[in-house]
Amino acid sequence: MAVGSKGWARMLASVSGRSSELASLAEWAAQRIATHEGVTSSVVLTHTPHMGYGLAAAGPVKTGELVLQVPRAIWGPVSAQHASDLAKQRVPKFVEQVETVKQQLVQQGVWGTHRFTDGVLLALHILFERGDPNGTAHPYINTLTPPDVPLFWSKEDLEALTCTHSLHATKDHAAFTRGVVGALLPENGAITLPSYAWATSLILSRAVSGSEWPFTMVPIFDFLNHSINPTALHYFNADTQTVEVRVLRDHAAGEEVFISYGDLPNDRLLHIYGFALPHNPHNRAVLAPKWPPLGDSGTLEALKDALLARNQLFPTPTVEIRSYPESDEQSGPSKESIHGTGVEIKSSLESDEQSG
Repeated sequence: MAVGSKGWARMLASVSGRSSELASLAEWAAQRIATHEGVTSSVVLTHTPHMGYGLAAAGPVKTGELVLQVPRAIWGPVSAQHASDLAKQRVPKFVEQVETVKQQLVQQGVWGTHRFTDGVLLALHILFERGDPNGTAHPYINTLTPPDVPLFWSKEDLEALTCTHSLHATKDHAAFTRGVVGALLPENGAITLPSYAWATSLILSRAVSGSEWPFTMVPIFDFLNHSINPTALHYFNADTQTVEVRVLRDHAAGEEVFISYGDLPNDRLLHIYGFALPHNPHNRAVLAPKWPPLGDSGTLEALKDALLARNQLFPTPTVEIRSYPESDEQSGPSKESIHGTGVEIKSSLESDEQSG
């Protein structure tokens, strides 16, 4: 496996030896990175029984050392920009249809629609690449399995989440997904509700995005596991168009490198990634009371709520009750704080029967 960039041959060799699917991924990555001199990797693939695959230091590394760079040649084929460019070339009418649905959601006050078009097109791109053995990113997509999130749990398993925000979030997610599929995709078509849900779950759990990030999946980087005490930070270098990982402390050879997926409570970790952490210092319960309209002002109240939601503001005040672990360093009394951020923004696609 000829790879010109520092450390990548060693890292991809550690990937290749795990399975036939990962061997194909390694060969694909090697071909795409062959012309990218200078990008580095000081990590190798590792596996632990309780966490699965991760990335560990290939040798001793020092605090502040750059241990991984993933160039655009690797992440570009599974980016929302690439998916959008292809869709606009091949199915421009469908892109217009997606934009129309997005505007309907915005007008109805559905929160979180700013990346709706990109998300839909990326999900469909992933499914098309998965089904095409000659697809540009097929070797990568073929290695992916969705997280064990409640969206795919049986009814019996979901009963364990009764009266939790996780159950409400799961029902909202399922209803929204059903609505999107019903609004955009033909009935009995090649793309089914389960397959679309599979793709969107992969995006939720693996894609990166933000004001300083492209909206994209990042092969190899997405092997990194989460910790509430991360040992590395990750960022996007706009100058080099690389996703980079730099360690926050010294690592011995073979020691796993951890990043943070965010200061998330267990219900969010479970909903997005399919796991929860004991003694999570970011745990919180969110209470969102629904205030009844005052007399004839009900119509105005609804208009105000829709306007606030349309601008990514929340009409419903919430109370966050945070828990703190029993340690001297992080201990503290339970705190209550009032924020103008609501969590019960329902999708207009959800029927009364499916709400909960």
